Amino acid sequence: MLALRIAAILAVLATAAGIILYLLTRDRKYLRFGFQVFKYAVIFALLVFGLLMLERAIVLV
Repeated sequence: MLALRIAAILAVLATAAGIILYLLTRDRKYLRFGFQVFKYAVIFALLVFGLLMLERAIVLV
């Protein structure tokens, strides 16, 4: 769980860095980078939470 928290913090920092760099430079590649990091972090989180729910469902059966 510690690794997941660290990954989440890094994803938030990378997304924020992309947005800040976009605001400073007006270069859309930084905004695209921030959005991609956010998108893949959400997909990863959904997969992990889905696996946790599946694990609990299997234990209950």
